Amino acid sequence: MKTLSDTFKSFVMIGTGNLSFHLCTALVKKGFRLKQVAGRTKQNTSALAAKFKAPFTTDLKKIVEDADYYFVCVSDDAIKKTASHLKIKNGIVIHCSGSVSISELKNSSENYGVFYPLYTFSKNDTIDFKQIPLFVEGNNSATKREIFSFAKKLSTKVLEINSAKREKLHLAAVMSANFSNFLFTLSAEFLEKEKAGTMDLLLPLIQKTTEKLKTSTSLAAQTGPARRKDKKVIDRHKELLKKYPEHKKIYKLLTSGIIKRYK
Repeated sequence: MKTLSDTFKSFVMIGTGNLSFHLCTALVKKGFRLKQVAGRTKQNTSALAAKFKAPFTTDLKKIVEDADYYFVCVSDDAIKKTASHLKIKNGIVIHCSGSVSISELKNSSENYGVFYPLYTFSKNDTIDFKQIPLFVEGNNSATKREIFSFAKKLSTKVLEINSAKREKLHLAAVMSANFSNFLFTLSAEFLEKEKAGTMDLLLPLIQKTTEKLKTSTSLAAQTGPARRKDKKVIDRHKELLKKYPEHKKIYKLLTSGIIKRYK
C-alpha cells in the first residue's frame, strides 16, 4: 500500500450525489487530484466530471487502477454491490456511510475503510469541512493512519471509530436532525393551514434552542408545558390539534415522554 507523503494524492469518485460533489470540491481545493468520476448515468457522471475537468466512466470495470483513494459515495443499499465490482490492488477503497459496516468493502481491496462526515449535504450549499466531525476506520492500522491523515487535511475534528459505534452515532444523528426537521414540517403545515404565521417566526426560538447545547445538556435545557406539567395548556393544545390526527398523535407521544422523563 502507498503511504502518505508530501506529494498530493489522487482519488476516484464513485457516485454523483451531493456528498460526491462536495467531497470532490473539498479534496481538489486541498490539492488532491481527481483522476476519474464513475456513476450509473452518463448525464450525471459527465456533469460532475466536467466541473473538475476530469474523465468519467459509467462502467465499473473501466475504473482506473492507479489512484490512491476510491470513494464509494453511493446509497447505502448499493455499497456492497458496487464494492464487489472493484478489484483495487494498491489504493484504498472508502465508503462514506454512517450505517454501513466496513466489512461491506472486504472484497474490493486489501486496504479499505470508512470516512464518515457527520453532516447533511445539499447541492447548492457552501460547505466548510473544517468544522465537520469526520469519523474514520480502517481494516488495518496502516490504512487507518492513511485515512486519518488525509481527513486531517480537511477537518480539525477527526476521530477514529469502529462500525458498531458509528452505526449508533448515525442513529443519534437521525433522531436529533431528521426527526427534528420533520417536526419543523408539521409545525409549518399547522401554521399555514391555520393562517397563524410562517416558520421564519420560529427561527429565533429554534436557533436559541440549539445554541443552548453549547453550554448546557439537552436534559437540563428542556422547557415547555410538558416540562412544567402544565395540564391546562397541554389539553388546550390537544384541542387545537383535533383536525390534525398525525400532529396530535406525535404531540401526545412526545408530551408523555417528557413528563415521564422529568418525574
